[in-house]
Amino acid sequence: MNTGLYLQYAVIVLLVAASSVYLFRRLAPRAAARWQTSAAASLAKTRRPRAVRALGRWLEPRAAASGDCDSGCGGCSGCGKAEAPSAAEDQDVLQFRPPRK
Repeated sequence: MNTGLYLQYAVIVLLVAASSVYLFRRLAPRAAARWQTSAAASLAKTRRPRAVRALGRWLEPRAAASGDCDSGCGGCSGCGKAEAPSAAEDQDVLQFRPPRK
């Protein structure tokens, strides 16, 4: 095999890995945050080299300062107390029309 083919495989592996991480963070935000916290804690130990500790500090999840929608608290779209929808808003009216001849 030649170098171009290896480069192509490396790009494909990077794209699949990045999309897998994105999918994991999107579908399981709490599990992803726990994994990120544990990875950051294990990398930031004092016995590690300086570059690895810096990577651990960079991986630490950002704490949500407030509960507004821009805080990045997990993406549940349930910021604040939601009001229950009324019966009229909860139902959609379907209108059936006879087919044209």
